[in-house]
Amino acid sequence: MKSPLRRWYSRTHAFKDVLNRELYHHAKLPDVKRREDLEVVINSCDLATKSAFRFGNRKSSCYRHGTLQRNDQVNVAFAVAASAAFPPLLPALDCNMKFTHQNTGDRSHRVTLTDGGIYDNLGISCFEPGRDNSYTPFTFDLDFLISCDAGHGMSPGGAFPYWWPSRMGSAFGAVFKKGTDYSRKLLNGLHGPALKGGYIHAYLGLQDHKLENKPADFVTRFQVNNYPTNFAAMSDQNIQLLTKRGEQIMEILMDTYGSNLKSYHGNNF
Repeated sequence: MKSPLRRWYSRTHAFKDVLNRELYHHAKLPDVKRREDLEVVINSCDLATKSAFRFGNRKSSCYRHGTLQRNDQVNVAFAVAASAAFPPLLPALDCNMKFTHQNTGDRSHRVTLTDGGIYDNLGISCFEPGRDNSYTPFTFDLDFLISCDAGHGMSPGGAFPYWWPSRMGSAFGAVFKKGTDYSRKLLNGLHGPALKGGYIHAYLGLQDHKLENKPADFVTRFQVNNYPTNFAAMSDQNIQLLTKRGEQIMEILMDTYGSNLKSYHGNNF
């Protein structure tokens, strides 16, 4: 069923306005380009077509509709708010956009943009080798891939959903987890000819015993594994624990597996 009216304003619009005013200062998508060889991709999902919608500093596109016109007029805050609009808490951004499609030409389409993790939680599908650039502008020929994954890892279990909200939450979580597991499997398969220099998967939920040469002040998986994924304010202590563990895991993996990357960039890496 198609809604007759667009959602003109919501909590997500308010979130976008705060980002635009306080953090990004009305910057447009092309403004995020800091170097000639840098390309930025922000993932979202169009609920109307159930397909990926990707914002980029060069181009933005949706497979079903084509390439977005006037990409230079899209605020960074709009793309970030769309990418972060987790459905249970933030409504999708409902708007009309003009696209150019290779088969249907120039057309305006109504899109409902929500959290990119609904379609591709790790955001790595656009790095798959062999993607056809006649369908998407997001194709990359990579030598080395670094993935920063804030996933919790395996659930400890023990929760028994009873009422409707908990049942629906657990069902959604199970489907979401299966899709994420597949993405991690895809990531772990991107080696050999696909990535000449290899890859590093820095995973917050990584089992501690798999990490070598841990520092004395190492933040353990147990200390962060049960931290909730929500929009509640974070304490300074929790921010410190999460960021420190992420940095420590990346340093350990770089020392263990990053020799190829260092050879690409020299001692300045």
